[in-house]
Amino acid sequence: MKKIIFGLALLASASVCAEEIELVRNAEIVGIQNIVDGNMEAFSITLKGGTGMCADKEVKVVGKFMYSRLAYPNIYATALTAFSMQLKTVSLGSALGKKDCDQITYIKLTR
Repeated sequence: MKKIIFGLALLASASVCAEEIELVRNAEIVGIQNIVDGNMEAFSITLKGGTGMCADKEVKVVGKFMYSRLAYPNIYATALTAFSMQLKTVSLGSALGKKDCDQITYIKLTR
């Protein structure tokens, strides 16, 4: 039984990773702003530079689009880290396969 559960978990994680889309690479976060829209948890990130369809744009991170309730505060904290460190190598995308700058679900920092 454990082998079946492990196999299903592995298959589920592989399908999520298979749909991951990087929407911008090597950008700098130059602004972060909370969004007030009813009870929705959301914030916007203003990007400078980078490559990809969301380069030099304002993108949105919306809690209801997250794959996990824990992902939203983690992405917010990671965005604040990138902003405060003035990193110019930030990548953002969708782990859910959405090609939409208003549905960011992951952020990656590199040096």
